[in-house]
Amino acid sequence: MSLKKKNSSANSDIHWLRKIEQTSDKRMAWNFSFLSNEDNFNFSNETLNTDLMLKRIAEINERTFTAFLNLPRTTGLEKIDPNKIQGKLKHKPSPSEFGETREKLSGKKFCVVRLSKSGRIIGKMIDQTFYPFWIDLNHSLYEG
Repeated sequence: MSLKKKNSSANSDIHWLRKIEQTSDKRMAWNFSFLSNEDNFNFSNETLNTDLMLKRIAEINERTFTAFLNLPRTTGLEKIDPNKIQGKLKHKPSPSEFGETREKLSGKKFCVVRLSKSGRIIGKMIDQTFYPFWIDLNHSLYEG
């Protein structure tokens, strides 16, 4: 009895990551690895409504990444130049753990995702991955 060779057509040889890259329905990814150690800007903040935040993230991920980018800044993504910021954020660099390579890939601008009137998440983007640095519930990092 001989073993049949698996069908190895060109399509089945494409690595699964390449298959994902070829789709047009990419979603935003979240990487919380670089979230601030400051209690008032991370999950330790007692006023953080994690249910609300997770519902907001789920709303964002219901859309394709392209559709999310096309939303107005109040419900989508806002990019802010650190040179134009008035407030504490002007003097807050990206976390050192974020590293030089990620910093170069993400660019100078911070990205903001609003949680509604209850606050916002501030971080950086590389491709469709959002790296939150601060959860700003009191709007204390910058006015806007």
